[in-house]
Amino acid sequence: MNNLQEYAYTGPLHNHILQVITGLNNFPDYTDLEVYNTAKTEVELYYTDNNLGDPAVLSFSEYQNQVNTVMAQGEDMSDYFTSLKDEGKINQEQLNFLLNINSLVVESDDSNKLCNNLFSLQQEINLSSLLFEKKLLVYGTAVIAYHSSYYWFSAYNNPNDPWYNTVPVEKRLKWWVKALRDLAGFTAGFIVGSLISGGNPAVGIAAGTVTGSGASSK
Repeated sequence: MNNLQEYAYTGPLHNHILQVITGLNNFPDYTDLEVYNTAKTEVELYYTDNNLGDPAVLSFSEYQNQVNTVMAQGEDMSDYFTSLKDEGKINQEQLNFLLNINSLVVESDDSNKLCNNLFSLQQEINLSSLLFEKKLLVYGTAVIAYHSSYYWFSAYNNPNDPWYNTVPVEKRLKWWVKALRDLAGFTAGFIVGSLISGGNPAVGIAAGTVTGSGASSK
């Protein structure tokens, strides 16, 4: 596949994984391994059902490394994204897009406006001069940000949502922090998945989807 929109499935698949997690027998007292196995299973099923090949999901240890890296960033991923550029893992144009996504999400107070801006940014990425795989990294991050923002805003504002009472209101993270962890987790996972697969975009998407789900559900 060489059309960005053909990889937009990462957003709905990511949200589906989060919803499946709410059905675990010990929700919300699940373990990291249970979340990983759930995400891995759902991604593998989706890839099989849609003839997308082997997703080659990251090992549990690598997944944990990436999730923990994202968790250590707090409520702003700009320094993390800049470090990826400094380490040669992304280029300046990718960094600019990632910082833009980050700034849109941080302290957002209007999920509808945020999603509209993220959708517009997806179009900008599509029209950019980046090579396809490099474009897909930031496009996938924007897609995850879009779907995750809607998901967590809804979860935190609906008393009937399974996530609503998992943490007391006064102690829980803001909804946009959950989205921020999702999108940074996707970025982290995509980079590793792409690297170990020799640049296979479907593997990068799979690794990013699993890692993003782990980062926000932690």
